[in-house]
Amino acid sequence: FCGWCVVPRAGGAGRLEMRMIYLCALKVRKSNDPRGIFRASYPNRAPAPREPHMKPKSVGHIEEQVTQAVLRFEKEYMGRGSIEARTYLVDDLVVVRLKNVLTPAELSLTASGDRGRDLIKQMRQQLIETGAAALSAAVAAIVGVEVRSLHTDLSTRTGERILVFTLAKKPGDRA
Repeated sequence: FCGWCVVPRAGGAGRLEMRMIYLCALKVRKSNDPRGIFRASYPNRAPAPREPHMKPKSVGHIEEQVTQAVLRFEKEYMGRGSIEARTYLVDDLVVVRLKNVLTPAELSLTASGDRGRDLIKQMRQQLIETGAAALSAAVAAIVGVEVRSLHTDLSTRTGERILVFTLAKKPGDRA
């Protein structure tokens, strides 16, 4: 068990403070950390593997992790991330909505007419297609289900991008 705990402050007249604690049924000791963190000792025992005992991820947790993975991909692969993103898990689909994905130069190019908008959409589509394998692998690792396909579209008018990942099955299904 680990977590925050309210404890009396040393030398404080009835004042409380928050401390992070790590507890174990075997032995609890105060560490040398000046923040007063308590750590558990595990004498002659290797830590147990966590995966078999882990609870299934909640939908909100999966959505948050996918959002972070897509934002990381945008920043590392595309060179710039969006300002706002939201992920929705719907049956066997993962839908990611990214806002403000266009750079200032791309925004000015969209104002030049249809040719500029088409160039931006083609370039962004090609960039996603070349990085689709890495992005799909990251989403599959989070969701725990194979990604069958990735579909995307970009609105040059609003600066939003939609990514839709089609999964092999609904997450959490055993069949």
